[in-house]
Amino acid sequence: MSKTLTINDIAKIANVSRGTVDRVVNNRGYVSEDKRAKIEQIIKDTNFTPNAHGRNLSLNKTSKIAIVIPKHSEGDYWEPLVKGASVAGENYSHLGLKLDYFYYDLFDLADFKKIETEIFNKKYDAVLTSQPQNKDLKSFLSKSK
Repeated sequence: MSKTLTINDIAKIANVSRGTVDRVVNNRGYVSEDKRAKIEQIIKDTNFTPNAHGRNLSLNKTSKIAIVIPKHSEGDYWEPLVKGASVAGENYSHLGLKLDYFYYDLFDLADFKKIETEIFNKKYDAVLTSQPQNKDLKSFLSKSK
């Protein structure tokens, strides 16, 4: 099994600095055309893709995810979904993952609208939900694109 290629590996292959590779990968800053072409060819030949986890850690980036679920009681259908999301949030918090839970009353459109406004105001990176057949949720998701 081959090792996953890193920016440092590409720098060694191309005989350039790590910073030069970083500027090419992230398309920022000046890099001479010959070095850019060489690095891009190595990236293409090796099918290199940047490590999103490493990038988030180095940028100290947090990924905010809103979880939208109907209000429920312990032991209800929704409880395992909440527990599973909670475990995932704990397991990946060190990578900058932050989960916020939003519970709404299935029978109160005003309650859902408050949540919708809050989610848009806080600018989440992603929204996880179920029940896409709910017309209010469908409308909300269509605005989220």
